[in-house]
Amino acid sequence: MRGVKFVSEVLYSGYRRAALGYLRGLREASVPVTWTPMVTGKRWGMWLEPFEGPHFPDEEFGDIVNRAIDYDVVIVHLIPEYFPQWLAREPDKTVIGLTVWEFEKLPPHWPELLNQMSALIVPCQWDREAFLAGGVHTPIAVIPHIGTQYKSSADRRVRCGVRSETGSIAPGVDQNFRVRIGRRQLLERVRDPVQSYPSRDQRLHVQPALGDVAQRRRKLCAVVRHRELDVNSLVSPKNGS
Repeated sequence: MRGVKFVSEVLYSGYRRAALGYLRGLREASVPVTWTPMVTGKRWGMWLEPFEGPHFPDEEFGDIVNRAIDYDVVIVHLIPEYFPQWLAREPDKTVIGLTVWEFEKLPPHWPELLNQMSALIVPCQWDREAFLAGGVHTPIAVIPHIGTQYKSSADRRVRCGVRSETGSIAPGVDQNFRVRIGRRQLLERVRDPVQSYPSRDQRLHVQPALGDVAQRRRKLCAVVRHRELDVNSLVSPKNGS
């Protein structure tokens, strides 16, 4: 592996927060990386398009936005509907899809999109099993979301946009974010996606954010460095983390 292009959205969402962790993991492991943010736009016929300029206002990763490096791996951290565009855009690269799904049954059009990729990364064993059951035969590695290790509780509050010890959220910060989540908030978050799917024969998976951050960084680097992707060596037989 010579280097990695990482593609992810910048809207305030779970995808964005997870992407920041993966980017930190790659950079802190000294993997050459360039980042292409996906911003609001209609050029690709959907709701996001790639930012193509060199200067993007991101305090942490602005220095690697569309940086000119020699890369042979592209990680597309988006919903699968964007995978075909990136495959066409990077025809000579190893293009890895990084995505997530919370229910047992995949959307009917997803397996075709997922099977086009060189490999896939999912954050938990639940996703891997759902993808395999849904007819996905592309190699799948399980790499849980990489959290942030803070030097102190004060540093954590600043980085997460928490204004004070009371837990109030600073203006402009994603209002869905909480350092900890209680039972009531969990039920409130689960209600909306469940009500969006009329079928009552599906289960919803909630993945706790636990585990060794350094181990997840090593696993991510192993995936992008091994083109043949020996998935059995990357996935723990016990819990996939």
